[in-house]
Amino acid sequence: MNKFTDYYKVLQVHYEADSKMIESAYKCLCKQYHPDINTAADAADRMKELNEAYAVLSDPDARRDYHKEWYRITSKPGSAMMSEEDYRRELATSVLDSFFRDMVTENWDAAYSKLTEVDHRNVPVSDFREWKVAVAKLHKLADYKIKYEKSFKNCDYGGLIFSEILMFTVEMTVLEIASGQISHEKSKKYMAHVDDSWKLCLGYADLKPVIAKFNYFSLLKAQNMQTERLHMLNYYELLDQSKRELARARRYGNKMTLIMLTLKCKPSDMVVSEESYLEKCMSYVSKVICQTIRQTDIVGRYHEASFAIILTETPIEAGRDVMAKLIQAARRPKNLNYSLTAACTDCKSDAPMEDILKAVLRKAAPDQIKNELSYFL
Repeated sequence: MNKFTDYYKVLQVHYEADSKMIESAYKCLCKQYHPDINTAADAADRMKELNEAYAVLSDPDARRDYHKEWYRITSKPGSAMMSEEDYRRELATSVLDSFFRDMVTENWDAAYSKLTEVDHRNVPVSDFREWKVAVAKLHKLADYKIKYEKSFKNCDYGGLIFSEILMFTVEMTVLEIASGQISHEKSKKYMAHVDDSWKLCLGYADLKPVIAKFNYFSLLKAQNMQTERLHMLNYYELLDQSKRELARARRYGNKMTLIMLTLKCKPSDMVVSEESYLEKCMSYVSKVICQTIRQTDIVGRYHEASFAIILTETPIEAGRDVMAKLIQAARRPKNLNYSLTAACTDCKSDAPMEDILKAVLRKAAPDQIKNELSYFL
């Protein structure tokens, strides 16, 4: 049996809305969800549903037949049809739910269209978009639950009187981008009744200070992330983490690529010792590596002049691209004199991690493998 669809909710109109209101709602929603404009994965399905709803509700005969079925299904057995108050609440909830779906899919323009006239007057769409982009750099909305709380009659919001404003509590599950941690937050949201539909009250007179705050937080996060990545694992830390990553890759059949990057340098200033000059070059290259690879990758100093980089869940083809990118990014600056050699492997062999590391180092720097143990012991 086909699932019944409430076309009134699809078009976000009251069940007593006239033909002009239905047409206006349909055109407005088409501008938001047409696949040529909206890149969300469900845009085509949403547009199909809008077309179906409009085809029925814009035809007087089809609407009359549909309304009988709608009445039967939305009415509880043995009782009258849902009250006007309940229906208005359901409609407001559906619009608020649509707003949060836009937040999840990052469809900022569609979300902006659901704000009140007061908010459109105070906050231009460019500011709204910039605000949401700034927030998205720090947090991502993963899930949400909407709960109705109470109703307020004849409310003044931004100098306009609305016949009714409904208050909702929204419980949100939020992913912090930098740490990957999940948090749970609660927020009050207010929906204003406007022309047989509902609009969200944003509650900001000016978003510019808010945008500046989130941009500042994003900058701090980026600096902290970079500082954290500048910490190179030592030999033992690298060996331990690479062993665990290899075991995980073998257990679950994940792709994994190991890159070995080796420096050869010669001091241009004979006042500086070779050891000091090498450390200067290694420090520079380590910063380049940390700024180039992903947060999920593993990087450490494997040899006196070599870096080992574990690219998690990465096939060898993509690994070679990363290796080329690293070599390109680490081209020596004018004040340093060094050359780079590199090699990579897909880690498919059954050999222990220590043997895989040595084999790749042998490819990248054959002359260094002999002195490997003496450097670390």
